[in-house]
Amino acid sequence: MPTINTGNRNEYALITGASSGFGYEFAKLFAKDGYNVILVARNEERLKEITDELKKLLHLPKTSLIKMPLKKFMIKRRKWVLP
Repeated sequence: MPTINTGNRNEYALITGASSGFGYEFAKLFAKDGYNVILVARNEERLKEITDELKKLLHLPKTSLIKMPLKKFMIKRRKWVLP
């Protein structure tokens, strides 16, 4: 399943619930379409498995796994407005 759309390389998709169900499927779809994906899940071990799977499946050159609460991440990026 190689990347099919390289026009999205500068686009990001933040996907919550990425460890299973719809979130997991959306992660695969967005990654396949060339988006940089930011995956959020409570299960760190499962998230690592998914990161490794996407890297292998899509031949991604680089992936990063950062353990950080989402609220802290959002404050650091200063691109999202907190409720």
